[in-house]
Amino acid sequence: MGKQSYYRTVFLDEYKSFLKKTLPKEGYSASESNIKTILSDTFYLDNNYPYKDFLLWFKDEESLNEAKETLCELINNAGRKKSSVSGDIKAYSRDLDYFYKFYNSFQSNSSELEHRKDEKNINSLNPRIGATFQKQVALWFEKEYSKAFLMEKGIEIGNPGKEHRFDIIAEDGSIAIECKCYTWTASGNVPSAKMGFVNEAAFYLSFLPDKFEKYIVMSKSSFPGKKETLAEYYYRINKHLLGSTRVAEYDTETGEMRFF
Repeated sequence: MGKQSYYRTVFLDEYKSFLKKTLPKEGYSASESNIKTILSDTFYLDNNYPYKDFLLWFKDEESLNEAKETLCELINNAGRKKSSVSGDIKAYSRDLDYFYKFYNSFQSNSSELEHRKDEKNINSLNPRIGATFQKQVALWFEKEYSKAFLMEKGIEIGNPGKEHRFDIIAEDGSIAIECKCYTWTASGNVPSAKMGFVNEAAFYLSFLPDKFEKYIVMSKSSFPGKKETLAEYYYRINKHLLGSTRVAEYDTETGEMRFF
């Protein structure tokens, strides 16, 4: 999944919350069905004007105004009923305005995190990134295995049994996945506490029956001067403890999954 798809995923989660608050103020229903309809047609400009990288529309206010002008032209030439054109332009312009604020805010926050020197892991500073990573991984497995997956599914493990919520579980009970979106520290050191959480995930997975395919999926994290990614490092150090659990690395930039 490239940058554009990544921003889409995070944006839609936030935009849904925004619509729930905004639609009633505009005199519209904030029902799930209505919001679902609006979200399905979000990114109208991107879907109907493939001649420009979507993110380039949001560099500055001038490019945003250009996006709105292009949007108006597209809708006016789409053969829509005249009575709906004005409302459609307003709705799609609202999408652009909100995404412009969201994108630039996200960029600003990402830049600040990148230059922090307190060596806190980005995942602990921004839990939303971890949740988005989990969704991306679930979508990859759904596409790859052509089956449905459930998020935060509880399964009893141990004796006596006690429920543990796994990040992703195949609906047919054949695959269990734990996701870890961690990075090297700001100075290039191993985030030792975070590696402990990865080991904890492996521990919980080890209690599942043999019928499960078990995976720990880590986000791809590189650091200048290091020959291995964080996932490669973890696997090299801990592979003798993993049993039947496989470690995989997901690249949020390219959407590629690599298994060790």
